[in-house]
Amino acid sequence: MRHGDAGFSNGVSDSERGLSVRGTEEIALSASELIKTGIFPSFMISSPVRRARETAALMMDCLYQKSPIHNRTDSMAWHYNSHPAAAALDLLAFDSDLMMVVSHQPLIGDLIWQWCRKRVPVPTGSIYIIDYLADRHTISGQIIHQIQTG
Repeated sequence: MRHGDAGFSNGVSDSERGLSVRGTEEIALSASELIKTGIFPSFMISSPVRRARETAALMMDCLYQKSPIHNRTDSMAWHYNSHPAAAALDLLAFDSDLMMVVSHQPLIGDLIWQWCRKRVPVPTGSIYIIDYLADRHTISGQIIHQIQTG
């Protein structure tokens, strides 16, 4: 999932920009659409950047009644932009059947490319649900559902 739309800087650093009103609305709509799929993450990992943390918190609030989510703020979700293959392998190390990653572009798009070999638009608030297989030699996946609200 890509974080929701962020507000203007107003003198704060990029990493401290929070969600805008539009971003909050995007996340609520994305969560509503995710609930309709019947697919609920059992684990959530978020970039430590404020807009991603706020996105993860809103998703947790919206989905809590459907499935408990363990939120972990991890710098990996932010710092791998130049190494998406390494990020993909690190994400696969988490013991979770249904994991949600809340991060940024271009990392989300690059992860989809690594797993599915598809270039897709990733607007703010979008969710791609990927069914993937991984073994010692390959990682492959297929997009089974996408949600775009932005």
